[in-house]
Amino acid sequence: MIHTKITTNYKTLGKQESMLVTELMRIKKHIFTPNDSRNILNLNENSANQILISLKKKGWILQLKRGIYELNIDGGQKMDILEIAAQLVWPSYLSMWSALNFYGLTEQVPMTLFFITTRRPKTIMLLGVECVFHNISKDRFFGYQKTNALNIAEREKAVIDSLYFLDKLPFDEVEKAFIFRKFDVKKLVDYGFRMRSKALLKRLGYLMEKHRLLDKSSKFRLLKCIGEGFSLLDPKGSKKGKYNKEWMLVINR
Repeated sequence: MIHTKITTNYKTLGKQESMLVTELMRIKKHIFTPNDSRNILNLNENSANQILISLKKKGWILQLKRGIYELNIDGGQKMDILEIAAQLVWPSYLSMWSALNFYGLTEQVPMTLFFITTRRPKTIMLLGVECVFHNISKDRFFGYQKTNALNIAEREKAVIDSLYFLDKLPFDEVEKAFIFRKFDVKKLVDYGFRMRSKALLKRLGYLMEKHRLLDKSSKFRLLKCIGEGFSLLDPKGSKKGKYNKEWMLVINR
């Protein structure tokens, strides 16, 4: 959990403050907006804002960002920062380096939380933590599962998303996922094809072969679809390196 509990009780609340807190708890809307409070209390904007200011001073609500509040109540109903971020931008799922770390496929803990969304890309500073939402087309928005109140990429999709957005991540941390070998190899290849990116397939095939994960059938499928022209193994690295003509990659690591 990202916040400590408080010990306030309903005796500190006025009638309308109590009504708002009670209704938000009843409908389990722990993240809410000023518009939600106006609708619940049937008040005008100014009156509802005064209620929010009072609740914030008394410690009953926390302002996450402009126009977004969270209930700060006893009883263990508080949400962690992953759940909050996921609700602020929906639909979305945790992926890339953050999901790799979640599954133990990388040892280093990223300071940024990485999400995939079909909405516009954006970065949100949430209680001091940077949450980055990368945009992806609807046909590439797959391969995730719901864990409690959070959507998270499957192991294989976390690897594929990381390769797709490799210019945003440290190459070494992504390659570690192949060293740990904790995923379904066939699903990994299938997910790679669904992303429709030749550069991704080149990197995927090269790294799978390097770490002895590639069978002959999968290699044949991949090599048929990588196309012509060289791509950089690490898109953030130097444009110079050894040319791998089989996978059409400049090995710049």
